[in-house]
Amino acid sequence: MVSINQAPLQTALNKSIKNDSTLKSITSKAQDRWEKILSFSGINNSLLKKETSTCPIWCGLNCFRFIDNGFGSFICYWCESGDGLRLLQLYRKCDLATAFAMVSKALCNPIKRNITSSKHISSYLNIQKANQPNNISKNDLGKRRKSLNLIWNQGKPISIGDPIDHYLRLQGIKLDTFPSILRFHPQLSYYGDHHVLVGAFPAIVTLVQDKDNKCVTIHRTYLGSGCLAKVHQPRKLMAPIIPGSTVGATIKLYGPNQGKLALTAGIERALAFFNSTQTPVWAALSEEGMDRILLPKEVNEVLLVVSEDNWKSQRAINLLHKRLISEGRKVKKIKPKRAEQLIELLPEVGL
Repeated sequence: MVSINQAPLQTALNKSIKNDSTLKSITSKAQDRWEKILSFSGINNSLLKKETSTCPIWCGLNCFRFIDNGFGSFICYWCESGDGLRLLQLYRKCDLATAFAMVSKALCNPIKRNITSSKHISSYLNIQKANQPNNISKNDLGKRRKSLNLIWNQGKPISIGDPIDHYLRLQGIKLDTFPSILRFHPQLSYYGDHHVLVGAFPAIVTLVQDKDNKCVTIHRTYLGSGCLAKVHQPRKLMAPIIPGSTVGATIKLYGPNQGKLALTAGIERALAFFNSTQTPVWAALSEEGMDRILLPKEVNEVLLVVSEDNWKSQRAINLLHKRLISEGRKVKKIKPKRAEQLIELLPEVGL
């Protein structure tokens, strides 16, 4: 059996930071508040209830117990034991300085947040009464809008060091700022078949917009520890405000810039493309649905970044390619096999 070390990192830190008033202040404020800190940093609340549960570190066995005792102490009978800082380091796979930054953020200490300010979702939900279809009542429309607002308002702007940034960095995506249509939800409920609650997970909450920039729904990406959550469907769309309104809608991450825009499928792929090239990009919900994407008139050069890994996606992309050309736009298509190849291919397409 693994024994519990009484706040080992706390003792070491007290020796190393005794002359740093800021870190001493954070350490003092963290005492007796570790459940909040760890939950804010992405650890599921259900694992912080002082009873045996599934280990969030790595072994995945039912042998973890959160003791707390004011220092966030924990024990896993398979992995190891320690205090809240150690748990945070193991869960987020980060160094001590990064763990301290997370603690500071959770305690609402002023730290640098490299973000792009997020608009209130109401600015995207301005659906005109004239656009209301006959097959949905005002009451249902109101419920859907309220549900979308609730999820969006529970989210927070993404910042350096939070679970989304951690997840993206493990995918090789290192951003200093984040698009305003992306938010971090610390504990978003996940429902399985028959609307059975499976649990709550950190999540990327993303606005999906139509050609007029109105929000039609929200896309959710459920996360584990630096990976997708181990659930049946880690990526989900919420019910759209109006049935069918997601057709042709996109996730408008960056741009357009001087009439140029890239299109690809998937949020992570789009962010990886931008991270590698700094070229403005929108993400489609799927390659199979790209043929219905509608672009603003000011976009005159389009780069399609595709995989075409099945006949449905090939057909959709070919249809989109033909339509965009018929609309008088310049269109190029690339199929990079790896992220680094983007840099090599861009000169060939003139971007």
